[in-house]
Amino acid sequence: DFYSILNVSKSASKDEIKKAYFKLAKQYHPDLNPGDEHAKRRFQQVSEAYSVLKDERKRREYDSLGRKAYNNAHSQRYYGSPQDTSAYYETFREVFDEFGLQDLDIYAKTVRDEANFALSQAQSGNYTPAWEFAKKRKGLIFSIVLPFFLILRFPGLIIAAMRGLMLAAVMALRNPIVRRLILQFMYKRFLQQGARRGPRG
Repeated sequence: DFYSILNVSKSASKDEIKKAYFKLAKQYHPDLNPGDEHAKRRFQQVSEAYSVLKDERKRREYDSLGRKAYNNAHSQRYYGSPQDTSAYYETFREVFDEFGLQDLDIYAKTVRDEANFALSQAQSGNYTPAWEFAKKRKGLIFSIVLPFFLILRFPGLIIAAMRGLMLAAVMALRNPIVRRLILQFMYKRFLQQGARRGPRG
């Protein structure tokens, strides 16, 4: 049963189905489980289940017929032959990018909130939150705003750094090219996890 494969109820929303698929697809992704045939089969199963349940028309038909009758009615599966798994990876990459963009937006909001708080405290003469922010986000400050030694030498520059950082970070993360480059980097890091593990068995 496709619902059981994804560990969701038959009343699950599209978002719940997508999140369940993404969790399982990451767990059983062949590139993260090299040489593991069980993981490969599970990845194909969750991909097939998601391909049907994400589509309202296919889902209604599936709910009406059941899995066996649905498969009999669709001898040409959505993803083609079992040997042709390219669409599995394409679907996973699409969902990976979608959740990756959500993570980027959350990150941008977190940085903005931290910077706003540090800025308000620095303007009141309390530089402790600004120091903590500078240490935590020094990579951003190095690459976007000012060399770190200037902030250490001239604490008053922290306020300017906060303003510049907020503006630059928000503008950069809104840029489609920057977002695409970050997503490509995130996906490459994801695949490298499997390369570090090596083949199973």
